[in-house]
Amino acid sequence: TGSLGHAATDFGSYYGGWMAFKQALDGGDTVLVKASWIETVYHSRGVLPRRQDLPPGAAWGVEELMQCAHDPARQTPLIIGISYSWLTPDHPDPQGLHLRTIGP
Repeated sequence: TGSLGHAATDFGSYYGGWMAFKQALDGGDTVLVKASWIETVYHSRGVLPRRQDLPPGAAWGVEELMQCAHDPARQTPLIIGISYSWLTPDHPDPQGLHLRTIGP
């Protein structure tokens, strides 16, 4: 392969592996919210809070995710990225519109 092939492979390895998730999560600006928690909020007709207001246990801990990702006895975590603009200056989704769109 040419140099472009190696660059693409390096890019894929860096951004496609679990260490990329670990690095993003270690900074604290990014969190991965657990689907089970989103489902609970959805079924209770709640709304998703700001990321800073997530309750304990709603998001994956870095070490918890890494253990799950590297444990051959467990299913590999599936990750979906969701991003949207805040609907009001005070709350990202006060009526739960986005949650109703992505919910089960």
